[in-house]
Amino acid sequence: MFAVLSVLAIVCGAIGILVAGVFWLMPSKRPRAKYVQATSIIAIVAGVIGVNVEIGREATAAGFTSRADQRAAAAEGVEDGAAWYALLDARKREEGKRVAAAKAAERAACRSDFTCWGRDRRIDAEVRCKREIERQARYAHEWTSSWTEPMFSRFAWQDQEAGVMTYFGDRLRFQNGFGAWVNMSYSCDYDTERDVAVQVRAGEGRL
Repeated sequence: MFAVLSVLAIVCGAIGILVAGVFWLMPSKRPRAKYVQATSIIAIVAGVIGVNVEIGREATAAGFTSRADQRAAAAEGVEDGAAWYALLDARKREEGKRVAAAKAAERAACRSDFTCWGRDRRIDAEVRCKREIERQARYAHEWTSSWTEPMFSRFAWQDQEAGVMTYFGDRLRFQNGFGAWVNMSYSCDYDTERDVAVQVRAGEGRL
């Protein structure tokens, strides 16, 4: 019933617009034309709102959260909201599996490439190794690394099968017992699979 009234309001509004147009051609009727025109516009707006509300109710009754979802489902031949959202969840899970498989394949390919894997794990190695290297200092320490001169400048496999890679660098200074600063080189055996620093070493001089 509500939907019928809404459609009637739109129809009456459209007729009113036409009548107002005729009245505008008659000077004596122009004041009334403004009233008819305004009333017709209100009727059309109210009718459109009513139709949209009714459509929303129908979508909700069918189990959809919105009319847009109902239209999307209808385009694929699905009329029940529960079935539609179950289908969307299944598709999302499949997409998640596909993305996970792609990432796993990408990781495996990188793992088999020495340069790719070394660069890929360098930032994590810096995070895990930095504190352990700093503990080698008896007094103060000072890093001289930057974006252009990273903490680790080289890397090599220490145990490829186990995934342990050794990273090397020399962007660090230690203060000795006399207060003088000494350039240091260092290395860190980093387990790329377990994400842990296995062993670190530091000595005077540059690489």
